[in-house]
Amino acid sequence: MTTPTDQSIVANGVKLLGEIIAPGASLVMDGRLREGTAHFAAGLGARLLLGGPALVLASLAVRANSFSKSVTDKAIHEHFSQNSAVPPTTEDHLLPAKKVVLEPAPHDDLKKIEGIGPKLADLLQSKKICTFQALATTDVEDLRSLLRVAGNRYRLANPATWPQQAALAADGRWQDLKALQEELKGGNRTK
Repeated sequence: MTTPTDQSIVANGVKLLGEIIAPGASLVMDGRLREGTAHFAAGLGARLLLGGPALVLASLAVRANSFSKSVTDKAIHEHFSQNSAVPPTTEDHLLPAKKVVLEPAPHDDLKKIEGIGPKLADLLQSKKICTFQALATTDVEDLRSLLRVAGNRYRLANPATWPQQAALAADGRWQDLKALQEELKGGNRTK
């Protein structure tokens, strides 16, 4: 990456001051009269047609775009596009594009917990409780509050044993989970 020289810093400062005075000034200073005139006209049009905050935003956008084009030869929006985020190094553009595969965040089958059916599993996952470990570390009172807020559909659900069951599942203690679930009905202790 090249560092700017003192001369380019001063030149860019002068261009920026020119933009404050009149949109398109930095392009005119570069000898790009047609583009500079177009930016000046756009800035003048914004001033005549718009008022209040819209005027300020439109005027700033025109000035920023003009300065950007003058200094970098790119319109302002091109600086924010995904392809221009990282400039290619000398031979990067010759390499084949890498295929990126995003793997989904881990989700456990929360329906394995006695008392949790498909609707409750969806509700928990919508609240970012997607794994046995997450459920195991969620306070029972927080689960009850979540169910209350979710509405009458969930009023009969009792999360009292869910964290305990989830802890066993998270640890892979399936036999212990099965033994506990034999004592439960709908997540409630029967014995």
